[in-house]
Amino acid sequence: DWSSDVCSSDLIACIPTVLHAIRSPQEETWIAFAISSFASLLTFLSINTYTAAKIAYPVFLTLGNALIATIMIVMRRKKGLSLSRK
Repeated sequence: DWSSDVCSSDLIACIPTVLHAIRSPQEETWIAFAISSFASLLTFLSINTYTAAKIAYPVFLTLGNALIATIMIVMRRKKGLSLSRK
């Protein structure tokens, strides 16, 4: 199934982003990941017929981007950094 292949390759590809979000959360904008998560959620909600192939990627993107945004927020707070990029 192509959807599992795409999700698997994107999962592997996002590992460096997650590690970077943990190590240097101030170098990325968490809001970009939050907006991407919201956009993916809208994509999911726009699907007419729910099948595994149709929902896998939007769900993956929604959860993945939300996870990265959450990691960045938590790590910024843990390091005493502002949520803004100032």
